Amino acid sequence: MPNKTIVRSVEIGRNNRIYAGGQDEIGYFAPAGNGRLQYHTLIDRIPVKDRSFGDVWDIVSFNGNTYFRSPTKISKFTERTVVVYNAANEWAF
Repeated sequence: MPNKTIVRSVEIGRNNRIYAGGQDEIGYFAPAGNGRLQYHTLIDRIPVKDRSFGDVWDIVSFNGNTYFRSPTKISKFTERTVVVYNAANEWAF
């Protein structure tokens, strides 16, 4: 991970991307032109006020979207944007 944290969750999603979540980090690996996997962070697509979310414990791909769950936020990634949903208390499952 770019911020040197531990990967806590992995999901193989659409377009054969490998999504990964760590502490305050979400993104995906995709093949580069030479076929090697290259990491792409999604942090720059999250509003600055929502970039502190702790460990991402689950990732789910569903209906063309990818969801990253941390205790305080669920981030929904579409091909262009990330929408953040804040927990009233905690997103446990």
